[in-house]
Amino acid sequence: MSLRCVAYRIALGAITASSALVLGGCTYERDGPPELHFTHFETGAPKDDTVTVCSAYGCQHQTLFTFTENDIRQIAIVMDDARGDGTPKAEREAIGKTIAWIERRIGAVTGTERDRPGLDLLGSGDKHQQDCVDEATNTTSYMLVMERYALLRHHKVVRPMAKGNMIMGTWVHWGAMIEEKATGQKYAVDSFFYGNGKPPVIMAAERWYIDEGTLAPEQTRARTYAQSPLPAPSPTDRGNLNRLFDRVIAGKPASRPAAFGYARKR
Repeated sequence: MSLRCVAYRIALGAITASSALVLGGCTYERDGPPELHFTHFETGAPKDDTVTVCSAYGCQHQTLFTFTENDIRQIAIVMDDARGDGTPKAEREAIGKTIAWIERRIGAVTGTERDRPGLDLLGSGDKHQQDCVDEATNTTSYMLVMERYALLRHHKVVRPMAKGNMIMGTWVHWGAMIEEKATGQKYAVDSFFYGNGKPPVIMAAERWYIDEGTLAPEQTRARTYAQSPLPAPSPTDRGNLNRLFDRVIAGKPASRPAAFGYARKR
């Protein structure tokens, strides 16, 4: 199955019903280095040992966090202890455990330890809550720091991907991505489904595209953006949801078509 949705031209914003059906459920692979993701969401890429921690949905709130020497040492220890037999699969498991450790470390400082799993629209604008954009952005930052210290032997960090279709009335869902160096196979590293400090879902991008895997029983209520209908307009909205749309969907005016994720042909 192709991971790239065919590019569609939408004249004057109009779209036929048949085209809409084809567009549903596409996965949008983004070209270029992972740093372009940070530019798109107007947040900072890691600089040395400092990362920008996104929260409040769509990176509306941003907090700088600098890893100490002891943090880096502990990250290396967690990775090495979890490598198992040293295979790429074992490294992916180690990445998951390390991301969980980093989330607990940072969450205790930023307050994102209170982050609830899955989709919770009440979290928009709450600096302690994180949506899939926040999670994908943060996870990418953490893995880039790990990569900087040569802790990723079998994988490289690539630009996050998105799936879903606003035109069909479903959210766009983002996930951090890594690529196995030997095979070119991409894997989603998706922290969205569980609360802060839990290992993320890590699976082949093709499977993530289809179903994101099986959630743990205690998290079955956690729903993805791609599965959830858009909320109806409400007079009680005080702007947080509108700002969320602006950050997740519209982006900068110049990048608005890319924000919808319609992949361009290479």
